[in-house]
Amino acid sequence: MAKFYISSTYKDLLDERAAAARAVRRLGHQEIAMEDYVAGEKRPVDKCLADVRACDAYIGIVAWRYGPPLETHDKSVTHLEYEEAGKTGMPRFIFLLDEAAAWPRLKMDDDVTRVKQFRGQLLKQHVVSHFSNPDQLSALVGAAISQEFGPRGVAKTKPAFLPPSPLPQ
Repeated sequence: MAKFYISSTYKDLLDERAAAARAVRRLGHQEIAMEDYVAGEKRPVDKCLADVRACDAYIGIVAWRYGPPLETHDKSVTHLEYEEAGKTGMPRFIFLLDEAAAWPRLKMDDDVTRVKQFRGQLLKQHVVSHFSNPDQLSALVGAAISQEFGPRGVAKTKPAFLPPSPLPQ
């Protein structure tokens, strides 16, 4: 069983986070997500980054909110989670809300400059999947996981080369 860290801004993507988590569980894997946190001594960003490092893969979901930059980093927690996953070398699966998808203005930053820059970075550095609704996202997350990990598996590796067996005479 592999562990997948689900990363996104929170309130605007509640349904999408739940859909991604369902896809992970459906394949017999475990999701790690901030909505499961309980009270503790760690700063939230420290807890998030430690959880990213403890996972086997990262699922990033990005719509039209960047999230507030932290005082100490000038980046949002979601952006820092993405970078932390990159430092570990784990697979990063990126899902962007389709630009043509209907999306409530209340779920968007007033100024979308930072999120557009982040989305642009993701598009340049990854093959991404675009989604328009939670069900579509769930299917895309499931397909990405299955391709890389398979059900209940760990990262797929190519089988070692085996010499051909001698033919019977």
